Amino acid sequence: MCDKKTRVFVVTGANRGIGFAIVRGIAKSVDGVVYLTARNPEFGRQAVDQIKLDLGAHLKADVRPATLDITDQGSVNDLRTLLEHDGVDVLINNAGIAFNDDVDTTEESEHTSARRRVEQVESVIDVNYYGTKRVCEALIPIIRPGGRIVNVTGKYKSELTADLLSPHVSVETIDQFVEDYKKLVREEQCEEGFTLTAYKISKATELAFSKVLARDLRSLQIKVNACCPGFCATRLSDWTGPLDAMEGADTPVYLAVDPSAPAGVFIFERKVIAW
Repeated sequence: MCDKKTRVFVVTGANRGIGFAIVRGIAKSVDGVVYLTARNPEFGRQAVDQIKLDLGAHLKADVRPATLDITDQGSVNDLRTLLEHDGVDVLINNAGIAFNDDVDTTEESEHTSARRRVEQVESVIDVNYYGTKRVCEALIPIIRPGGRIVNVTGKYKSELTADLLSPHVSVETIDQFVEDYKKLVREEQCEEGFTLTAYKISKATELAFSKVLARDLRSLQIKVNACCPGFCATRLSDWTGPLDAMEGADTPVYLAVDPSAPAGVFIFERKVIAW
């Protein structure tokens, strides 16, 4: 239980990489409670212990582990139950997955490769788009007025996804776009318009979802941002990229802790860029 004045932060996918760095950055910046979520409870506890050890006397926040699998509605509901008494002030949706897009396309493995691609697409979409949506829908009712949602995503724009960023797009439109993409993958017809990878499709739809939330939650005094951490050397990127996790966490932490940070916009390197 928290004092009503205590700010409550929730960071998904936070036992390693950018999520871990986000929790660390918040914990050394502000008083409050920070929930570090992870699918594996033991990994979550270990990550919390590591942050406390790393920060030592510089630790300001009360960092707590919480179990969360964003692909499991029951797990998401359990997190809401844990949080609903005190409410939430800042939700950072960081959890995400990616796969190496190099799939064997030799004739003898053609069937295996096609099946593998379908499985990968289903997984990426379920985590990166539907997972983010699932968490938002569960926690928005307990986000306090003046709270903020930060979706950690990327900038993947093309003619294919441009319509998703129109001022009047709806969640239903985004859902239909995703299901059309998955259908074409299953039918092996992605060359008919869908030329982006599953990861880029998932991030483009997450960006569009963020824009819809920013528009629709304004009346509830909930601020919404999407932000790009940049190309970071983490497990997700197979340890490639010019930035480290702490550098990638800088903008999400800024949006989480600075009340004067802009809202309803897409942010990269603490600067507003076009959706």
